[in-house]
Amino acid sequence: MKRYIAEGLTNYLKADKQPWHMPGHKRKALWEQGTEVQEMLSQAMQFDVTEVPGTDDLHCPEGFIADSMQQLKKFYGTAASYYLVNGSTCGILASIASCCKAGDGIIVARNCHRSVYNAVQMLDLKPLYLQPKGLAVNGEICAPITVEQLDELLFEATKKNKISGVRAMVLTSPTYEGVVSDIRALATYLHKRRIALIVDEAHGAHLPFLNELPASAIGKGADFVVQSLHKTMAALTQTAILHVCTDKYIVSAERWLQVFMSSSPSYIMLCSMEEAICRAYETEHFTYVKILRKAREQISKLRNINILEAKDVLDGELDESRIVLRAKDCRGLEVEGTHFLKLLEEYGIVGEMAGITYVVLISTMEDDVTDFAKLIDTLERIDRKLATEEPAAYEEPQKYGEEFLLSLVGTYARDNIYVYPPGSYLLTTGELITKDIVMQLLSYQRSGKAIRGHLS
Repeated sequence: MKRYIAEGLTNYLKADKQPWHMPGHKRKALWEQGTEVQEMLSQAMQFDVTEVPGTDDLHCPEGFIADSMQQLKKFYGTAASYYLVNGSTCGILASIASCCKAGDGIIVARNCHRSVYNAVQMLDLKPLYLQPKGLAVNGEICAPITVEQLDELLFEATKKNKISGVRAMVLTSPTYEGVVSDIRALATYLHKRRIALIVDEAHGAHLPFLNELPASAIGKGADFVVQSLHKTMAALTQTAILHVCTDKYIVSAERWLQVFMSSSPSYIMLCSMEEAICRAYETEHFTYVKILRKAREQISKLRNINILEAKDVLDGELDESRIVLRAKDCRGLEVEGTHFLKLLEEYGIVGEMAGITYVVLISTMEDDVTDFAKLIDTLERIDRKLATEEPAAYEEPQKYGEEFLLSLVGTYARDNIYVYPPGSYLLTTGELITKDIVMQLLSYQRSGKAIRGHLS
């Protein structure tokens, strides 16, 4: 693959043109002898250009950005692929707006990221929520969404006259825990009913490069696929890509990207995205997968720590690069996820997130044998410790008291309520607060997770 943006930017900078335009730092090394952070900024600022003659414009590309995006389209096999500098959130908003107008219905998997819920609210859509089932091995982790669940949801909606005007469905695959739904089956079912499928594949940007793992939704019938390049690839935070897989949505997608994405896209981010994709394309990943699978096998042999395995995911697949762990103490009691994360941190391992009863560690193509050796050594130490000691009790601040939360049953939410990560709304503004929701909030609080949003 060719690095069009990097080459174009380099050629522009070699022309030695004096900037009398934005950005205000004028591409000067302002802190050559400053702190490490200041020196880093000085280096970055030299490459921080804007849309001037000799560069290109992400919103109307005609030069090297256009060449780079044409290369993306060819590599991924899409109708069009777009670099995003506002994260996957921007891609989610643009995708939904491209399919739906005010008053339309939209199917939303309940474990979707809050950006989906925000789009529903902003665009005045009518959501049909689909609650994924839990895995048999751990009901807290959402299982793949199936055609049978979708069919049941639409059947019930039809009986209640809520089916008319449903234009799209949004689901997350892979999930935070690496659970992958059967996208081809879902797309086939939805397209027969003229419903577009939007897949939030924020956690699966690496899948097109690793044949040994589940395939990306890009080639499985989805109309839109949104990927966060920074989550699992060597790209800067806030970088993402929107894949439009159906020709008829190209014009509307480009229009809505101009609404939701910054009019001043960062060339540093653009270079980061192009380089991450080129790096992943040019690198042999067989060794990484081999090391990953060996590590998973070693973890599976631990006595007090369990790893989520592919066989635990029925009606779908598992992205094995997600290392999802549960643990039990010497009494045989489940260790809370937040406590497990703290145990890992004591040994220098910082995990991605904690559920109530599990933790998620993210492995990427940049992890090597040394990284995995450190992880295995740490887990073996914790495994031995759990066999003989009770985990230390951690005092976790609780935002809301149990009595107050229980008093909310039967009332309506004043705000969007969620825990982060993963960032899925447990309640949306105006939604009825049930006892089940309150018990879930209590469980999150007791396990040390902070409730975000205002209930009082």
